[in-house]
Amino acid sequence: MIGNLTGEETRVALLLDNTSRIEDMYVSYQDPLKEKYVVGCRVKKKTATKVKVKLRKGPPLINVRVPIEIEVLSTPSMENYAEDLEKQTILKKRIESETEENLSRLVKRTQDEFKSEPFYWSLHVRPLFSSTKEYEKWDWTNKRYPFATVNLQVDVEIVGFGKQMKESEMEKVRD
Repeated sequence: MIGNLTGEETRVALLLDNTSRIEDMYVSYQDPLKEKYVVGCRVKKKTATKVKVKLRKGPPLINVRVPIEIEVLSTPSMENYAEDLEKQTILKKRIESETEENLSRLVKRTQDEFKSEPFYWSLHVRPLFSSTKEYEKWDWTNKRYPFATVNLQVDVEIVGFGKQMKESEMEKVRD
């Protein structure tokens, strides 16, 4: 065993790995309009994560694009994201940036601490070589991945807002 991942890191690793099938995950994000609240969401991987590896002199360049669908399930702040497109754009950008930060942190940790990648990106590297010996000599795991430049992009599509309570109805259910 190389090291341990937290639950959050495991969730993020699943987004970067195309060999694992993800039905959906439940995640909370910081509410961008009211910082003391979070927004509860269901996250689905829309399509496969796109990984493009470019071999070059020096460290390889890895471009990763993660398309996800978000269904907002709860907004304790009572912000009306469902009916306000401007607020939806703010929420979408917040989710993208927060997810990209989590992805970047994990990739950096795997490069610096583990010196290995758990995302099976080697499946995208192997076809770039004409033989297995050539690939093995290049040494993806030990010499290349830990020094690779990794660019991450998250594309969020908000597909729904679940049941939204109106502020006036909230008074009825409060203690």
